[in-house]
Amino acid sequence: MIVCASVLALVSVAGAQPVPPHAVYGEVTRDGVAAPGSDVTALHDGSELVSTKSGTDGQYRIEIPYDSSYSGEEISLEVNSTDTGSTATFEAGETSRRELDSGGLPHLVEGYIENSTDDRVDDEDVAFLDGDTEEASDSTDAEGFYSLEIPFSDDYSRENLDMSVDGEGVDKSVEFRSGGETVLNYTGEAADSSTQQDTGGDSEGSQESSEDDTQESDGSQGTGDLLTNETASLDESPEPVANISVANLETPDAVTQGSTFELEISLENSGDARGNTSNEVLLEGESVSTFTVQVPPSSSVSTTREITIEDAGNYTLMVAT
Repeated sequence: MIVCASVLALVSVAGAQPVPPHAVYGEVTRDGVAAPGSDVTALHDGSELVSTKSGTDGQYRIEIPYDSSYSGEEISLEVNSTDTGSTATFEAGETSRRELDSGGLPHLVEGYIENSTDDRVDDEDVAFLDGDTEEASDSTDAEGFYSLEIPFSDDYSRENLDMSVDGEGVDKSVEFRSGGETVLNYTGEAADSSTQQDTGGDSEGSQESSEDDTQESDGSQGTGDLLTNETASLDESPEPVANISVANLETPDAVTQGSTFELEISLENSGDARGNTSNEVLLEGESVSTFTVQVPPSSSVSTTREITIEDAGNYTLMVAT
């Protein structure tokens, strides 16, 4: 569940002659097919200026506000945080058409790691592999929680990537989907090694205990059966939940009409899972900017949006989903 509360900010605009933006428009495609919902971002020297999303038909339009620091200079365009190689030279009031190719989005995977006694294990290595190649990895925190993003690749898109825990392959995998999100918990023997190392007990005693456990069980029940039983218990584990809200907005007390100013937005996640939230900046109830932010669990992040107001007066800004 993602909850985003609206927070208001007031800004006064003094009279001045507005300078028109430079508009860039076109279609975002992937393999020649329209790619709706793609993030299109305009940047100058690596700094984000403004962003938008492509529509259901893959079409986008982005208006880059005027600023003397990049007037007459090249503005680069990214799709889904990937450089497209397309640029436009900023000229106030000009319009440019640029066709863009979507680079694909990462797949977010997160969850909890437990040992065979259902205790969550910290500092445990979790990785996902395409064959023998590790594509992404993370270590669990003090609560046994891990979170990682598998980067997009045509090599394994819509294919299964195998999970490993503490360097050992386990009977779990995730199907890679561009922009996908998966909660994947694991309980089993692969998470036991670090727990045994931490006990500091007699290794011989541990071995005897393991042998006794094996003897007590039915000889026909092997490791495969144990993993099956442990996997069945995963459905009972609570899934982590994100709870994201807008904590604060900051603007200058006053700005000059037609100039660009920065709206600083703080978002916090009080939940125990990483979350994505798509937001709109509303000026007097009208959308002037959209953006997507990912917030780690029990953390906060800040982002800035550049806003231009053409007419003098007092205005109310808010952020909402």
